[in-house]
Amino acid sequence: MFDVQTLLTRFGAALGLVGGPASAPNSVAKALGYIINAGNPIGAVVPDHIGQILFDNTTGQYWIAYGLTNMSWIDLGDSAGDLLVAHAGGGQANALQLTALVSRVGTVATSGDSVKLPPSAPGVICVVNNHGANPMQVYGQGTDTVDDVATATGVSQMQGSVVIYTCYTAGAWYTEGLATGYSGQFQTFSSTDLLVAHAGGGQALGTPITTMQSRFATVATIADSGLLPVSKPGMSLDVTNAAANSMNIFPAAGEQINALGANGAFALAGTKTAQFICYTAGQWHTLLSA
Repeated sequence: MFDVQTLLTRFGAALGLVGGPASAPNSVAKALGYIINAGNPIGAVVPDHIGQILFDNTTGQYWIAYGLTNMSWIDLGDSAGDLLVAHAGGGQANALQLTALVSRVGTVATSGDSVKLPPSAPGVICVVNNHGANPMQVYGQGTDTVDDVATATGVSQMQGSVVIYTCYTAGAWYTEGLATGYSGQFQTFSSTDLLVAHAGGGQALGTPITTMQSRFATVATIADSGLLPVSKPGMSLDVTNAAANSMNIFPAAGEQINALGANGAFALAGTKTAQFICYTAGQWHTLLSA
């Protein structure tokens, strides 16, 4: 099986283009099924059709169009980006733009540094490896959402993880593997340490629990609080209170923990760990450590 460059070079040679694809004028290139551009096409070239191949004659790199906007190009050379650096300071606007179908981010200097997926299009699948030391925030392009999360919020991809981002309908990405990762032969789960329970307690302002494993290190006063996410069947979250004081864990508004009633708090004693398990949306059950 030949790669794209080999095929185009052989077609070009048949037409007498001894210099390969770079030596063809655009009229000939189009006849061969590709176009030529001096530089990265993202943001610069509008494809003529989906599936169009573009040859960057400054780098020898190939791109393929998966949409009809100047942002809809994917690197076709080996379709992989490696040792990328997430944007320091995070946010969607300046997030590192991923341009390949397979990308490995090697540097995430600070938790929340960010990357941005290519524009969504039906059938596009992107694989992203966070090989950095910290969780990174992953955003969609423009108004594209990820897992139905608000556009400007994005999702957190834990360190040491590989996540598959899949698009079925333009405007929406969905993930597989977002809360799990790797460490040698062992599977890992998203985790947050050194959390501070909300001073003064209460449900509305409880410190959000946003990862599979969460450890509260500071509970300044008895009944300071944490807040579970909206429940979904199959969710299982581990919460540790490593402080001396008991803290209150609240469900999301309108939900229930055990038989405590809607919005009732679960008191998690100091030095204890509780597992919160959901079988039916709106209802959590707990397993408490010794």
